[in-house]
Amino acid sequence: SKDRVQRQGAVLDLDLSIRYLSPGAERLLGISPQYVFGTSWLDAVFPADRGKANSLIETSTSERPAQAEFRLLAGDGSHRYVDVVATRVIEHDEPGFVLTCHDVTERRALEQQLSYQAFHDSLTGLANRALFRDRLEHAIARTSRSEIRFAVLFIDLDDFKDVNDSL
Repeated sequence: SKDRVQRQGAVLDLDLSIRYLSPGAERLLGISPQYVFGTSWLDAVFPADRGKANSLIETSTSERPAQAEFRLLAGDGSHRYVDVVATRVIEHDEPGFVLTCHDVTERRALEQQLSYQAFHDSLTGLANRALFRDRLEHAIARTSRSEIRFAVLFIDLDDFKDVNDSL
């Protein structure tokens, strides 16, 4: 069922080459393990997120696993958002890392959809007052920290509310 948490995982050598992929990770990424064994795990990470993924590995220890959320590249060219926990381990006298991943792609898509709906008009798709206020507050804060200036242009369209309400 969709309520069950599906975890996927991988085992990496110290040089971050992939030693093992769980069947769940194979399904998540849509790749066959024989094509990725021995390749760098960072090659499976979305390019803009590689710094975050590398930092996850660097900060993980056997006593204190590290956690981060970033995108992995799937075999079909798409990407999946995953919540990853990295733990440094010694397995069969070989040091490495165990990664446990939880696919959070659907949750992220829902969050983005809700955020869009909160800040945009449902009819026109244009930014609403809440987004205007948010951006205005950011602009004011940025101005107070630097020499940057900004202006607000207000346009009043006569009877626009009637037009908007009729549609």
